[in-house]
Amino acid sequence: MPTTGGDDALRGRLQAREHTLASELLWLRENLMTRIAGLDKAVDDRFLAVDKTNEMRFAAQEKAVTAALAAADRAVTKAEIASEKRFDSVNEFRGALEDKERSMVPRSEYELAVKGLSEKIDALVSRFAARESHGRGANDMWVILAAAMGIIVALAALFMSYFNARGGSL
Repeated sequence: MPTTGGDDALRGRLQAREHTLASELLWLRENLMTRIAGLDKAVDDRFLAVDKTNEMRFAAQEKAVTAALAAADRAVTKAEIASEKRFDSVNEFRGALEDKERSMVPRSEYELAVKGLSEKIDALVSRFAARESHGRGANDMWVILAAAMGIIVALAALFMSYFNARGGSL
């Protein structure tokens, strides 16, 4: 087996090739690790950017919700004040109606009073009619008496004028 020198050369070449492959593998490994580290950093940066964007969104939404709640609270307060004013007006009106109702006479009392007054008026009318007829009779009597006196005076005047025309004797 004289080829030992050839084997050594082949072994040397194989070892050199193995060494070259090992260094290329090491370079590939380092290159791959650098790329993975770069991708990890890019992914981390992207996650941080997304987190920051989400935080800004949530902060803006929180501000908007807070502003909307404050506006709604102010609107509710205004509505409560307006409602309170309206109820005050309604209560004032109700009080005015109650005061007016207290000052008014109930229907039953009114009807009793009107009935009593009607009876009194009827009594007064009948008394007035009786007095008027009585006064009319007395007045008629005076007229008759005055007429009779007038006739007597006229007869006396006639008689005196007749008596004077005859010479004054009877």
